[in-house]
Amino acid sequence: SSQLGPRCMHQPRRPTQPAPPATLVAMVKAERTMSGLATPRTPCTAPGTPVRRRLLNKNFSDPKEQDARTPVRRRALGKNLSDPKERDVKRQRVNADGAQAPSKALVKAASPAVVAVDVEFLSFLERHGVPETGRRRLLPLLQRWGVARAPQVLGLWTLLGDGATRPAASPALQAWGPAGTGKTEVVLGFLRELGIRHVRLNCACFSSLGELQARLAEELRHSAAAATEQAQSASGRELQQRMPSGRMLRAVDRFEAAIRRPLERLERLAAEADVCKERGSPGSCPPTSDKVVVVFDHSQELSRLGAGVVEILLSMPEVLRLGRQLTLLFVGRLPLSLAGAAPR
Repeated sequence: SSQLGPRCMHQPRRPTQPAPPATLVAMVKAERTMSGLATPRTPCTAPGTPVRRRLLNKNFSDPKEQDARTPVRRRALGKNLSDPKERDVKRQRVNADGAQAPSKALVKAASPAVVAVDVEFLSFLERHGVPETGRRRLLPLLQRWGVARAPQVLGLWTLLGDGATRPAASPALQAWGPAGTGKTEVVLGFLRELGIRHVRLNCACFSSLGELQARLAEELRHSAAAATEQAQSASGRELQQRMPSGRMLRAVDRFEAAIRRPLERLERLAAEADVCKERGSPGSCPPTSDKVVVVFDHSQELSRLGAGVVEILLSMPEVLRLGRQLTLLFVGRLPLSLAGAAPR
């Protein structure tokens, strides 16, 4: 019988076993080849011999080695895709008042056409009786929004004032129109540009009138605390206590008690600023007004809070003891008469 398994090439044959005839070996090899049992002979290694591994090509597993003579090729991307934007330090100049000065490119871009537009804006404001100080403050808004928004900006200035010398002319007003026409952007941009103190409430986020009034009281407290910190006054510790989360103010007396301290604090700061101006040092006293504009955004959602909610809000400047300091501004898609208010 012949051995069918793998044989060691260095294994000597036993001298006692006779060698098989050549014909028998040939027949066994042919039979093993046909039946698929032919196995290659595995060489045997002596103990301590290092294992030889098969060398693979470099494009399979070996790490890529960069030739020092070959330049590194990197994928070139446009600056608008992934590269960080680098600011030019030479163009970041600052004026004496702390505002960033326009670069030379912007100064060169002031073509005669741009100057003509500015002159047109100034003449438009002058025709409608806007004083020189108001013209300087309204000109950046007209430059930003263009001639189409000029009547709207002038209407906001007429009704809301400028937050300093001109007070608000109406306790309540409304800006309504289709969705996506820029109502909220124009109103909030006007208030921020002129520095008019205001708070914004999204009526779509409230489920009851008590929740809305509690949020309004908290926003007024935060605004008064910020004004106190800006004026560097030490007598504002009572405004540091926040209202508990989830609290509702349904009754009018509780709501009035919650907003009394913030409004009194704003009135006191305005009186101190007036005294400072009378003493002859208006530059050291920041302009402070006791008026607060309350912006009710998405006012068409007020009808969802219950019947008569709009009438209750409109009566705040008249019912509350310090309600004269509040100016209500409703911004929505529908007029207030369709939201439950009586036509006026």
